[in-house]
Amino acid sequence: RRVEGKCTGFTTVRGGFLPTGKMRSCRLAECSTEAASVFPSAILARALFSTPLGFLALLAVPAIVALHLFRRRFQPRVVSALFLWGAPDPTPMSGRKRERLRVSGSLLCEIAAALCVAFFLAGPRGCAGESARHLVFVLDGSASMGARTPQGTTLVEVARKEIEKRIDALSGGSRVTIVASAARPKVLAGPAAIPREARESLAAFEPSAVSHDLLGAVALGLQLSGGGSVVLVTDRFTPESFPPEVEIVAVGQQLDNVAIVRASRSADDDRTQDHISITLASFARTRRDVHVDGVLPLERDRAVLQPESVTLEPGERRTLGFEVPRETGPIEVRLDADALGIDDRALLAPEPRRTVSLRTNVSEEMARTLGLSVSGGSRIGRWLELAHDVVEAHDDATAHVLLTDHEGGGPTTWTLRLATLGKERRDFIGPFLADKRHPLLEGTTLEGIVWSADPTLVIDGAPIIAAGNLPLLLEDRAGTQRAYVLDIDPVRSSLQRSPDWPILLSNLIEERRRELPGPSATNLVIGDEVTWRSADADPAPLQLKGPGLERELVSHAAIVLDGFDRPGLFTLTRGKDRLASFAVRFQDARESDLRELSSGTRAASVGASNAPASASWIEMLLVGSAIAALLADWFLLERPAAMFSTSESASSSLTRGST
Repeated sequence: RRVEGKCTGFTTVRGGFLPTGKMRSCRLAECSTEAASVFPSAILARALFSTPLGFLALLAVPAIVALHLFRRRFQPRVVSALFLWGAPDPTPMSGRKRERLRVSGSLLCEIAAALCVAFFLAGPRGCAGESARHLVFVLDGSASMGARTPQGTTLVEVARKEIEKRIDALSGGSRVTIVASAARPKVLAGPAAIPREARESLAAFEPSAVSHDLLGAVALGLQLSGGGSVVLVTDRFTPESFPPEVEIVAVGQQLDNVAIVRASRSADDDRTQDHISITLASFARTRRDVHVDGVLPLERDRAVLQPESVTLEPGERRTLGFEVPRETGPIEVRLDADALGIDDRALLAPEPRRTVSLRTNVSEEMARTLGLSVSGGSRIGRWLELAHDVVEAHDDATAHVLLTDHEGGGPTTWTLRLATLGKERRDFIGPFLADKRHPLLEGTTLEGIVWSADPTLVIDGAPIIAAGNLPLLLEDRAGTQRAYVLDIDPVRSSLQRSPDWPILLSNLIEERRRELPGPSATNLVIGDEVTWRSADADPAPLQLKGPGLERELVSHAAIVLDGFDRPGLFTLTRGKDRLASFAVRFQDARESDLRELSSGTRAASVGASNAPASASWIEMLLVGSAIAALLADWFLLERPAAMFSTSESASSSLTRGST
C-alpha cells in the first residue's frame, strides 16, 4: 500500500505490483527510497516474473551436479592383451562414492536446460511496458446508431473511431472482446480476440436492430470481462441505467428525421391488384416536405408508383395508398434521404398465392340449415364468401377443408364433422367453457347461444368448447390431419345463426391456409421469423441467402427461418430452384425518433481486467533453448557409444584377418 502511495504509475496485479502507463520495470529506482526499502527484492521479483514460485525448479541444478559427482568405480581386471579391446568408454557409471567433478558438455547442457525450464515456470516479464489488458466493449446495435450528423459522419463511425483508438493504445499481448447489443446480444469479436481480429469485425458491423434493452448485452460483457470494466458505446447518455463497473461513452446528437413507420402489401378483393399502404411520421422540429416514390429494385429501379409529395407538420403521421398489378415483383418505397437512411426505404414483396379448397358432403337441406348454401347456387356458396383465395374442391379427397356428417377426406384433409347423435338431447345456454387461446375461437364470444347436444355421446379428442364436463367441440390431431368434431343438433341449436358461426368457419380456413406448403409470410420486419413448409419429401438441403446472411438448412417438413437482421431481399433455394423470396424492412418508430439522442461520458469504478495468460516471446525462447540443450546433451552422450561401436568392429575385423 505504501508503494501505491509513493510510486505513481504502479498498480496491483496478482498480489504484486506492476508498472503502468509508459513506466518500465527497469526504472524501479525512480520510486522513493523509503518505498524501495519496504520491499527490497519482492517488488523486483514480482515485477519481472508473474509466478516467482517457479524458481523452485532450480532445485534441479544441484540434483544434476550430484548425479555427475557420484560415479561407479571400475574394478581392475587382468587380461592377456589389449589389442582386441576397442576404445574405452570414458563415461563413468553412477555409484555410491563421490568423484572429482568433471566439467563436461553434458553437464553444461543439462544445467542450461534446467535453468531455462525454471525461468519459464517463473513467468518472465522482462523490461516490458504496461501489462496486457482485456478490454470489453459493448457496442449499441440499435438502428439509431446509423444516423448521420450534419458533419457528414454517422454515429457508428464515431463509435468505431473511439473503439479503434483504445485498441491501438493497448500493449502487446492484450485482448479485445466486442459485444453488439440487440434483442439477442451477439459477440462480434472474441471472447478475448487479438486486436487485429477485433478491428476487422468492427469494420464489418452495421447497426440495424430494433428498439431493445441494453442491459442484456451489458450483462454479457460483464460476464466476459472477468470482474473488470466494460466500455459501453451508445447514442443515449443514461448513466443511472447501468452499474458502476460500466464506462459509458455516448456519442448521440439530436437530429430531425422523417420515417416510414408502417408498410403493408395485400391483395384486393378482386385479386387482380395489390394495395400498398405506407404510413409516414415526422420526428422533426419543423415542417418537412417529403417526396415519396416506388421502384422495382430487381429491374434497375424502374419506377412503378406515381411520385407524390406531402408536407408533414412536427409530430404528424399520414397514410398513403397505392395500387399495383398483382404480378408486380418486389417494390421498394423510398423517401428523400435524411438523418436516418434505414427507415427511408420499405421493401414489399407480393404475397404467395395460398388457395384453400373447400367442400361439404352433407345433404342440401343440412347445408341450408348450417347456412353454407345460397338459393340456386353452390352448396357452399356462403362459405366461399367468407374468405379470399378459396375455391370449391372437386371431390372429398382433394379438399383442404371438408365439412361432413360422416368420415371422409384425403390424407391432407382437415374435417369439421357433425357427430352422429343418439336420441337423448340436452340444451345448454352459456356461459360455455372455451379455450380462448385456440386460433379456431379467435374473435368469438359464444354469448346468447342455445346449444343442443347428446349428453351420452363419447368422443375422442381435446375439448375446445365444453358445457361443464360435457365437451361440445373437440380436436383430434393425427400427423398433418386435423379432425374437429361438433356434438350439436343443428335443428335445435342457434350456433349456425349467431355471428360466431361465420367467424369459426373463417378461422378454420385461415388456420388451414397457414399449414399449406410454402412460406407463412413474405413481408417481414427485422427480427421476425417465418415458417417454411415443404410440399414434398426431397431431402436435398436448402440455402437461405440475403444481406449479411448465407446459411444451409437441413430439409424438413416444416422449418422456422430466422436471422433476418438487415433490410433487403432474401431468397430460399434448393439447388437451382428458387422456393421463396422474403422482403425484410426496418420498422420501429422509437428508433426513428432521433430527438432524444444525447452525448456524455462516465468513468467506470474498476479498471480493465488482465488479458488471458499467453506465452511471450521470452517464454518461447526459453522453451526452445531448453529443447536445444536437451538435444545437445543427447548428442554428446550418444557420440562416444557410436565411436566405441566403430572401434570394436574394426578390431574384430583385424583379428579375423590375423587368424
